[in-house]
Amino acid sequence: MVLTKTHYLLFLNMPRTSVMPAQAGKLGSRGVQFHWTTSDPTVLEGLHNSVVQTLRGGVALSELRGIADFGLKLMSLGPGLPFIPEDAPLPTTLKQIGPYVKRVI
Repeated sequence: MVLTKTHYLLFLNMPRTSVMPAQAGKLGSRGVQFHWTTSDPTVLEGLHNSVVQTLRGGVALSELRGIADFGLKLMSLGPGLPFIPEDAPLPTTLKQIGPYVKRVI
């Protein structure tokens, strides 16, 4: 299940996309939440669609979580490092979200 929201507690602007297991029995599994640098509705729709297409393209939720963890480590090494390097062997749909990732939970 993929959800994209722009507000938190009705008034805080916090654009994010959450990815969770669809089966209720697996909700204890680790999902992933991307926080975005933009709140533009058109861009957020594109980011949401990129995440959905990545999952439809065969990337499992556990793999997405691993990629997110790796990207988070890269970002923590320095402000100039990208979330996903352009030469990474990952789907294009996933690379498209890289420039907009603010943080990952």
